[in-house]
Amino acid sequence: MKERVTTELTVYRLILQDSRTRPVKWVVGSAVAYAVWPLLPVLGYLDDVVVCLVIVLSSKIIFRDLIEEYRRSVQALERSILS
Repeated sequence: MKERVTTELTVYRLILQDSRTRPVKWVVGSAVAYAVWPLLPVLGYLDDVVVCLVIVLSSKIIFRDLIEEYRRSVQALERSILS
């Protein structure tokens, strides 16, 4: 389980560095910034739900083939290190 989490964190770190995911970075960054420092705190839990939905939906925007590309490269790197 720990290896799987470490692999996925590495994959998403690499995806965030990829220039093809620029629009997603802005959306996720804005959602995280709003979660940390809300502009409209009177909305209560509703704005928390919106932030979570934005983050989840933005992960759907990332191309699946891009995720698989990075996942394969990270797994190959891990196998070469362990060999």
